[in-house]
Amino acid sequence: MADVPDFTTDASPTLQQLVDYAITTFFALENVDKMETLFTKAHAKGSTLASGAQIQASSGLTDRKGGLLDDAEDLASKFVGKVCATIVSHMLGVELPAFSRSGGAGSIDNSSVGTAVANVLLKGLQGNAQSIEPDDAGAKRLMAMIGHLTITGWFEGVVFEELGSLGGIVHAPEAIAELGHDLVDSMGLSRLIRRALQPYVNVLMTTPLQWKLHKTYRPTMLSDGDVLKAFFRGDYTAAEAHEELARAGYSEKRIDMLTKSAYRQLSLDDVMLLQREGSVDDNFVLATLRASGYDAPGAEFAKLAAYSKYLAAIHDDSFAAVRGAYVDRRITDVEFELFLRAIYPDDPTRAAHEVAARTMRDVNTRRLTSGQVEACVKAGVLAIVDYRAALEREGYPPNDVIALELLLETNLKAGSDVEKLRAQKAADAEARQQAKDVADAKKKSDAEAAAALKRRGPLAELERAVVRGLIPIARMAEVLTADYDADTVQIYVDDVTGQRADYVANQKKADDAAARAANKGLSLGQLEQAVLDDVLTVQDYQRELSRFELAPNDQRILTATLTARKSDADAAKRKRADADARAAAQRINLATLEQLVRAGIRPMTDYDSVLAGLGYNDADRAALEALLQQHIDADALARQLRADTAAASASRGLSLEQFRRAVVLGAKTVDDFQTWLVSQKYTVDAQAVLVAEVRDDVTQADAARAKRDASASSSGAAGVPLATVTRAARLGILTPAQYQAELEDRGYAPDDVALELNLLAAEIANVKTAGALQSSADAGAGGVGLSLAQLAAAVKAGEATLEQYSARATSLGLSEDDVTTLTRVLADTLAQTTAAKARRAQLESTVKPGDVALSVLEQSVRDGALSLNGFAAQLVAAGLDTVDVDLLTALLADESNPGA
Repeated sequence: MADVPDFTTDASPTLQQLVDYAITTFFALENVDKMETLFTKAHAKGSTLASGAQIQASSGLTDRKGGLLDDAEDLASKFVGKVCATIVSHMLGVELPAFSRSGGAGSIDNSSVGTAVANVLLKGLQGNAQSIEPDDAGAKRLMAMIGHLTITGWFEGVVFEELGSLGGIVHAPEAIAELGHDLVDSMGLSRLIRRALQPYVNVLMTTPLQWKLHKTYRPTMLSDGDVLKAFFRGDYTAAEAHEELARAGYSEKRIDMLTKSAYRQLSLDDVMLLQREGSVDDNFVLATLRASGYDAPGAEFAKLAAYSKYLAAIHDDSFAAVRGAYVDRRITDVEFELFLRAIYPDDPTRAAHEVAARTMRDVNTRRLTSGQVEACVKAGVLAIVDYRAALEREGYPPNDVIALELLLETNLKAGSDVEKLRAQKAADAEARQQAKDVADAKKKSDAEAAAALKRRGPLAELERAVVRGLIPIARMAEVLTADYDADTVQIYVDDVTGQRADYVANQKKADDAAARAANKGLSLGQLEQAVLDDVLTVQDYQRELSRFELAPNDQRILTATLTARKSDADAAKRKRADADARAAAQRINLATLEQLVRAGIRPMTDYDSVLAGLGYNDADRAALEALLQQHIDADALARQLRADTAAASASRGLSLEQFRRAVVLGAKTVDDFQTWLVSQKYTVDAQAVLVAEVRDDVTQADAARAKRDASASSSGAAGVPLATVTRAARLGILTPAQYQAELEDRGYAPDDVALELNLLAAEIANVKTAGALQSSADAGAGGVGLSLAQLAAAVKAGEATLEQYSARATSLGLSEDDVTTLTRVLADTLAQTTAAKARRAQLESTVKPGDVALSVLEQSVRDGALSLNGFAAQLVAAGLDTVDVDLLTALLADESNPGA
């Protein structure tokens, strides 16, 4: 603190003392603090009082501002409303009150301004006309109205602008000058005036000008067709026609093609007529057809068809006369048949016409009328029952028949009791109806029995089937009994029994002859199959037998037996092709059904039921089933052969099963398989059996793969593509039972499921073979270098390539086929891993088992805190489909233990 100046009140202080005292006292620290506190309180109090006064005055100030605005708006509204009302009244020609704030006189619902505008517009459009006449009054009225509105609006705007220039008497807003233009635009009158004037412009200006230009320059050309017609008529020269078509945009080649297409050709009937008269030759006919658009074979067939129709028309004309005479009974049955054979040489056509003509003849039978029968009854020629039949034949209802019959009888017998006769007639009618019902039922039963017998097949077919042992002889006897007496049936039975015995004896002789041929080193199996497959003829077969110096009797027996087999096989093939066509029409896959029967998945009775449903009789079904049974027997022989040769193959270091599986899976061809069989010294018969079996298996596999391809992208309930599910089943991630359930859920038919599971079994076996090959190769490597299992793990982890894996397998001494098998399976596994990762990424954002992310659960498994079974249970509890659960669990297991 500064020293206090030496200042007392005892003496008068000097000026210097006063100044020093004031400064020292005023700026002392304690005094400065007091002044600061005082000023702060004063400022705060003043601010509080000012704020209170502002708040107190704010409501009144707002009210005052609102009042001022309302006063100003009212004043302006009154002035502007009067001005606008005056202008609009002048424009519309009606008296209007001053405008209000709403924009017009009255509310929006009953605005006088809006009503006036509407009335003026409608009056200007409608006028006073009560009907439409050809005149220009409407257009003039519309143009006058628009001109009035536009000019009046412009004039009023000019007047108010002049008023505004007189020293501020009144201010003329720009909106007033635009009022007329806005009114015209808002009502669409500017568009209407254009439409009203358009006819004047078109008729008085555009059309005359267009006429003048057309008349001067003549630009319109003929159509393409008219140009060509003019050229053909000679009205155009070739150069003129070419020039006009060129102007139409056609190239040289197109002009040539267009000209050729426009040439008129004679009809086929016309050129055939000219040819028959000798005016043209066959080449001209064919050239005309080619010019009409036929290719060479089509022209030949068209000419042949036209000639056939010409002959058919002649035949039909002559037949019409013959048929008319036959139907009218002017010629006999024998004469009709003679004429028919002369007209139609082919049996099917003749038979069809014969049936139709006989039907028409039967229908053309004339019967006595009821009046003629009545006269006969009165004359005693016919009985009363004949009269009744005539009435029924003419269509009289039962009551009318009885009435007319009673009338006739009472006329014949005067004094008869009518009521008694009526009761008797009613009783007779009821008895006749009952007898008719019994007869109809018998006819129906007989017809059904006849149809059932007919379905058994023609007698010749049944006889052939009995001789071949396809059906029992009792079935043939049952058919014969319907048409023949017991003695005749027995004759047929004895005859077919003898034929059957001869057939069996001949088969025994053929077997003995085949055995003797085998002793001479001749294997007949392949030769006979070549004949059955149309590779060799029967004559080729017989020459081959002669080459091995077989006894003539053996040659004759073997050739005859093979000829019969060939005939049966050809007939069966024709039936089989027909069965395919019938089945396809009913959307039945007969080939698939046969494959399933051969595989033992479907019984033969199912095949028989399908054939019966296709309309085949007993003999045909027996033949088709025998053909299928031959394939079944061949399959069994092939399986037995594979079983018998498996040990020998293993001893040679080869695997028949592996090679044929490679063919089924598409890694090898059937030709490769046959070459391999030859190299392994399989007999010719064994080769034929094994190749036939594998060819059928390939057919089944191809059918299954085609179904896979068609459904590969389909997603089931879990949303997983079928291709991924199939791969998972193939690699053992899903069981076959799970895969089957998945196929059934996706709508696979039972037959398709069976074929798919057969293919899957071959694929699983291939995967297991690859695993065994890899383990065997690693065991033989002696621990030198990376094992195949380690390299496979590196490939799946992206640290190695499939090429490196294949090279390592080759370096370990594996064959090319084994390396291919291993590489394909590893590529399949790699694709499955990629698909599983994609599925995991898809589910990771939506599935949280127990509110825990998938990645967290997976890390728990990697850390050992959660087992794989526990992980799978968590996914199941979260509602995941079993397919997804198995995919994710397998992926996690593979990632956790990549070398497994």
